[in-house]
Parts: sequence; structure tokens; C-alpha cells
Amino acid sequence: MSPVPFRFLPRTLPVSLRVSVCRSMAAGRLESEPQRELFVKTIGIEFHNRRMWNWKDVDQALAFMKRFEMNALVFHQTDMMDFITLPEKYFSEDLLWERWPVRYIDVQVKRAFLQEVTRRCKAQGVAFYPEFKEIWYPEGLLEVYPELKNKDGQICPTNPFWFEFVAEKMDELVRYYPDVAGAIVSPATRESKVSISKMTCDCERCRSTDPNKWYEDFIRAVYKPLEACGKTLVIRDFSYSKDHQNAVIEASMAVSKDIVIGLKNVPHDFWPTFPDNPKLGQTQGLAQWAEFDVWGQYYGQGAFPASLVEDFQNRIRHCRSKGVTGAWFRTDIEWLDESNNMNSFNTLNLIGAAMLSSNPDRDLDEVYDAWLEWGLYSGFTASSETGEPVRPSAPDARERLQAFMRAGSKVMEKALYVRGHVYNYSSQFGQSLSAIYNVMQVWHQREQWDPGSAKHLEPTPENLAVIYAEKREAVEQAEKLKDILDPGTLGLPDAFLVEIEAMLELYVWYARGYELSAHAYFAAQRALQTGERSDAVTALANADALDAFQGELASHLETTVYPHYVYWLTSPTRLHQLAEDVRSKVNSTSEIA
Repeated sequence: MSPVPFRFLPRTLPVSLRVSVCRSMAAGRLESEPQRELFVKTIGIEFHNRRMWNWKDVDQALAFMKRFEMNALVFHQTDMMDFITLPEKYFSEDLLWERWPVRYIDVQVKRAFLQEVTRRCKAQGVAFYPEFKEIWYPEGLLEVYPELKNKDGQICPTNPFWFEFVAEKMDELVRYYPDVAGAIVSPATRESKVSISKMTCDCERCRSTDPNKWYEDFIRAVYKPLEACGKTLVIRDFSYSKDHQNAVIEASMAVSKDIVIGLKNVPHDFWPTFPDNPKLGQTQGLAQWAEFDVWGQYYGQGAFPASLVEDFQNRIRHCRSKGVTGAWFRTDIEWLDESNNMNSFNTLNLIGAAMLSSNPDRDLDEVYDAWLEWGLYSGFTASSETGEPVRPSAPDARERLQAFMRAGSKVMEKALYVRGHVYNYSSQFGQSLSAIYNVMQVWHQREQWDPGSAKHLEPTPENLAVIYAEKREAVEQAEKLKDILDPGTLGLPDAFLVEIEAMLELYVWYARGYELSAHAYFAAQRALQTGERSDAVTALANADALDAFQGELASHLETTVYPHYVYWLTSPTRLHQLAEDVRSKVNSTSEIA
């Protein structure tokens, strides 16, 4: 059945009814036809790095989605709208040829690519959503409209121009990409160029603007062009604080009850040790979709594999209990190419997410069986060089791989986190006292979501004993991974086996780096707090031990050839910087000098 264009339906019908008819017929069925009972109606894969512009990866994703009954594809790029729209109202063809011809051609090329992606998605019954952060703009805009800066050179987020600007971009989106299902938009993030949450302008208008009203005006500007074409707007919460989280939801409700709220399964970002997002089920009646990271941004990033499916089962059950009707799963990160779910053991997590979305109560053995049926990828081969997945031939392969992935999860939880608090920067070692502190207790603090938890980080002797024991346990568990997996008897190709053995060896180094880092960081915090010479001596000794270790790690890595992201994760330089910072800070205190 061919879908009926929204504009051809009688205008006398309510918008909500026209949208419902369009969506039903676009799916090839009427609402009265029987539907398969699903926990969620939308199950999506998200691309977040540049592989979204690569046909190999797009085709692979569509094949995967067909196999695991997923029905949405999300391209997430922070400045996506600058890649695929101009907008023409502000950048005429003549102006672009005169000033920015390369950008003009680039948008044309991206347009052709994305139009074909959306056509193929539609043919497969897959809804396509661009995802982006706003407000964003091309640099040339400030040259064309210099008045957008205030007298101090700051961008004023309350200038009414910005709402007109985003509306024009959305209008251009639906005109040139009519097959998109809608858009996923983040308005409450410091990562966008213009947002009321950044508070970079101190003009009277900004000082007197209610953030709730700003979000409402922004969301209305984005929503209207989509609503006119029967498209879905998903407002993605990416708030750093409870206040901004509440403002976005309230503003969405004020604009339309048809808006969908996209919520991460945990508050703010993807930390498996954090509590469930408290806003799940608290969206004032608006539909909810939940967002998950299946790649492991804060969990080893696939280079060091770890299962998330056990956690997902509980999280998805919780989402079901809170009325969530959609979910999408991020498979990579914007600033790191060549690493994703399709070149590591963490393919397991994507398969588990897809299967559990349709039935969160299924036996997890089924998930692990489906993973082995799909096949394994090595995280030590770059994505662009990854070939077909391999399948182990050992009869007990599933049991061993299942035990390995679960054990890897225990290592991640105890190495990269401190008593549930974030002790990593996207799975990297922290490089300074302030960097670690800010990640753990400011930008990514657990305290506001789990009141009272910060006391577990205070550098008391009792807390330090628990923290150090946690890190020791991570190393000991990492040392057991090779015996758990016993890769040499799994029945793997020789070249693949070499990479798995290299990963297992480096896994121990990785855990050990976090152990020594924690000793250096927390001993320094205690020395700086107490001013006692004995604590300073301990902190300096721990810094020396960390520095000695990073030298050994550097020597070990010197003779290896791995994808760049492996070195990025295990950087000895960052450990050296931390050791130097501990020495500098501890030695500079007057009580110790």
C-alpha cells in the first residue's frame, strides 16, 4: 500500500488524525490490522561518528536491522543541520559561490547521499531520524549578520533571530528530505554553539529571560515545520542538571502533546553504575523513548570487551514499567573513528539490546547464542579493515564467551569507576588531579542523582581502603580473563586468535593503570587535605610507582601495531602527566616543602 502524502489528506481532518493515517499507511498497514505485541514500537540503531557517510557501514546496519527486527536508523552528528541544509534564506547560491563555494558543494553532495539513505530506509520499512544539537550555525553566518554578537563579542542566545533561524533549517530539512520520519534534537546542552544553558551573554534580556520560556520558544520553532508535514519531533534530554532537565520537559509539554521526549536510561550520560534516570515515567504524559550506549563509551569502548546485556535486561524492564515506547542504541562516538559495535566483541551488546527491546524477559542464553550465530569481530582491527565475522567451532564456545564477557563487565565496573562514581574520561586515564576531580565530582557527578554518595569519595583511611581493594579486585579479575576464555581452544582463525591474545594481555595493563592511578590520586587528595608529612610521603611514593608503571607500559606498546584508539585508551603519557601533577601539587604545599 503506497503511503498518502500528508499534504494530500483533507485539511478538515485534525492534524493528529492526518499524522496517524500517514504513519499507518507508510508502514504498509491500517491501524485496524493486527500488530505484533512489542514492548517498544521504535527500536533504532544510532551512528554517531563519520561512518554514517560510508555505504559499507550503512548497508551493514540495514542488514543487521533486518536480521534483528529493528525499525529505525539514527544519524547523530552535532552539526548535522549545517551539513545538510544551508539554509537558503540566509545563504543564497550567489553568496555561496562568491564566499563559500566549498560548503555549497559539500551540502549538495551530502544531500544526494542522505536522500538515497532515506530512500533505502523507506524501502525496508525503516524510519530515518537525523539527530543533532541546536542551536548551531556555520561560521559564515556571523559575517553575514555581525549584529548577532553583542558589544562584548558574545553570542546572545535570546536574540529572536535564532528561533527564526532554526525554523528555516527545519523547513529546509522536510523540503529536501521528505522521507525522514522526523528529527531528534538536543536543545539543553553546553555542547551546542548557542543555548540558554551556557549563560555566556550577560545582557539585560538574557539575565531576565526565563529558561523555561526560552526552551518553549526554541521547541516551538523546531516543531512547527515538522508538524506541518506529519513528522515526529523527539526532544532529546541532554541536561547537565535537574533544573534544565525539568525545563526541557515542561517546555515540550507547553508546545504539543505530540512531542516525544528522548531520555537516556541513566541521567545525563551512559554510566552503567548510575541509578535509573529519574525522569523516566515523569514526562507529563508525553511519549518517551529511551537512549542507550551499547558500544561502551565509559566501559572500555569495545577494545576491552564487556557485557552490558545483563544490565540492559534490568534497565529495559524498568523502562517498560515507566511506559517507554521507543528505544535507540548508540554504536560509536562522534570524535573517535574506526571503532564501533561492528568491530569488537561488543556486538553482543547491540544484539542484546535489539532482542531485549522486543522481549526483556527472554533467557539471556538466547542473546549469547544469537551473538555467536552472527559471529565475532576483533576490537584490535580497525573498522574500515574489518572483514566478515568469525564463528568459533568449540562446542562450549558460548559458555566460555558468556563467562568472559560477564567477567569483563566486573573489571570495567571496578577499574573505571570508584564506588560507582565516574573515574574515567570516555574510558581514558585521567591526566591530572583537577581533571579527575571535575569528571568525578563536578561535570559527571553522581551526587545530584544519588544524594549522599559523594561521602564515599572523601580521602579518609576507611574510604581509601575500600577504594584500593576495589581496584585490586579489578586487576585480579583481569588476570583471570585469559583462563576464562582460553582462546587457543575456541576454534578461531590464527590471525584472529593473535589479536584476541593481544587484547587479553593489554586488558591487564589497562586495569593496572587504573589501580595505580587511583592510588596516586586519592593519596594526593589526602595529603592535600591533611597537610601531614606522612601522607605527603605516601602520595609522592604512589606518584613514583605510577610513573614507573607508565614507563613499562610505554616500552610494552613501543613494539606493537594496533589501531590508534587502543593507544588512545592506554596512553602512558596521561599517566605520566598525572604523576607529575601529584608531585607538583603535593610538593607545593607549605607544610611539606
